[in-house]
Amino acid sequence: MSMSNKAFSPLISGHEISANLKLKLEYKNPSLSMKHRCIPQALTEKFTNNALDGYKNLAIVSAGCAGISLAWIAKRLGFTAMVIVPKGTVVSVINYCKWLGAEVIESEPAKIPHVLERIMHDGSTYFFDQLNDTSLPDHYRAVGSELLEQHKEMDAIVVAAGTAASAMGIADAVAGAGVKVYVVEPDESRVLAGRPWQHHSIPGLAPPIKTTLFDKSKVADLIGVKSEQAWSMSQQVQQKIGESVGPSSGATILAAQQLLNQGKAHHAVAICASHIAISL
Repeated sequence: MSMSNKAFSPLISGHEISANLKLKLEYKNPSLSMKHRCIPQALTEKFTNNALDGYKNLAIVSAGCAGISLAWIAKRLGFTAMVIVPKGTVVSVINYCKWLGAEVIESEPAKIPHVLERIMHDGSTYFFDQLNDTSLPDHYRAVGSELLEQHKEMDAIVVAAGTAASAMGIADAVAGAGVKVYVVEPDESRVLAGRPWQHHSIPGLAPPIKTTLFDKSKVADLIGVKSEQAWSMSQQVQQKIGESVGPSSGATILAAQQLLNQGKAHHAVAICASHIAISL
């Protein structure tokens, strides 16, 4: 089964928001998010290499798009998907995972490790650890490589925090090209900046479980964006450009706009990781 992403995701002008801004529409991937770059491919490779032999279920902890992408590929590979979500996960994510055939288990964040221990006790469930698997950033390198071909003048890329796998992969791909990568977090929950996790309203942007994949030395800076401003920008993009970007994309677009206005970038790209339908 081929999961190739040879066709580039679209790069469109965002000049209605800010001059010299472009938007990379990663939600044009089949499972409506940039997670499609990684999860189906990684699991297909594990399946091909017999690393999933003996398992019946594929499980993941996710508050958003990762669960959807795992559910998207699971049945194609002959597995049942189990998506463990923290309480408060948006209903559209839960419903979409269920529509794709996944079992969804809601849990308080502090109890998620106990849930995982319980469901994997019989040895029939493979846990896809998107927060700690150091091989995952490599699957996102293609995004950075595509951008180097699509936009020769680009000097800054802004990407949402999440598990940090996408930011790390993109940063690796553009490291030798003089392009700076900026990572956006909810201002209310600056986890990568070393602050405690707090509730915020940008789905998927700052998970309640800490990632070990982030390497601050690979990025130019961390930028905090307030949840309300991220949602407002996503609406502005829909009204001015006609693209239905989610609030995490609103956050990256707002941060890119700020970099351009401050003269820290001259040609910026905002990664639009997911569709608004995942967040409502």
